[in-house]
Amino acid sequence: MIELKDISYRYSKHGADVLDRVTAAIPEGITLLLGPNRAGKTTLLKVIAGLLRPTSGNCTLDGDDTHCQSPAMRTRIFYMPDDYRIPFDTVNQMVKYHAVFYPRFSAERLESNLRAFGMNGDEKISRMSTGDRKKANISYFLALGLDVLMLDEPSNGLDIQSQKTLNKVIAGNIQDGQYIIAATHVVHEMRNMFDHVLMLRQGAVSLCESTDEISRRWAFVVSAARPDDALYAEQTVDGYHCVLANDGSLDTSIDFVLLYLMLINK
Repeated sequence: MIELKDISYRYSKHGADVLDRVTAAIPEGITLLLGPNRAGKTTLLKVIAGLLRPTSGNCTLDGDDTHCQSPAMRTRIFYMPDDYRIPFDTVNQMVKYHAVFYPRFSAERLESNLRAFGMNGDEKISRMSTGDRKKANISYFLALGLDVLMLDEPSNGLDIQSQKTLNKVIAGNIQDGQYIIAATHVVHEMRNMFDHVLMLRQGAVSLCESTDEISRRWAFVVSAARPDDALYAEQTVDGYHCVLANDGSLDTSIDFVLLYLMLINK
């Protein structure tokens, strides 16, 4: 379990808190991290990864402080920013000099991941498009056998087909006891993958629940007219897309866009 306890963070002594007493428990599986720009998502990922020390509070992974710089902790957790660039000529060169520090690295898994994207690991990183670099990065880090992998905007730069492939690759790599936290606004293609949702608003937690609990709590429907009891509704060309309180009689798929809009407009 990843536990966040009263975490606050500010970048300067007299600045405002970017994170404000964040408390949440993140279970294993795939977690969607939502929030508007400047809500503190990237800062939170860096705190979890141990790259930033919180101003107050602490983050633990199975009871161990993630800010600990021990080799054991560093092999368990990794944060991949949106603009991460592999510091080697090719992925296979990265394997030679970097993967040796990760005892659960799987060359077979890396080969499978790269093959799914039509790559082999010998492509020159410097000649890759933004999307191809993202594919190479994700393929490699998923193969390290990490306990926790945090992906900041993993779909940026990917075309529609590559987004679908990304979902299959992630689903094919996650194992029992692993955590993947994805901070993204591209939720439509990944909507069936998430086990848990954590949403930040102005640096504080506005939602931290499993997708099962969200489905039990709310229903997401399309209606010709706006229901009087709608908690939130957006009018589109095909009617009103609504969030309703679920009395247990409705079984609907989560519309993450509507969920986000409802929470952000409270």
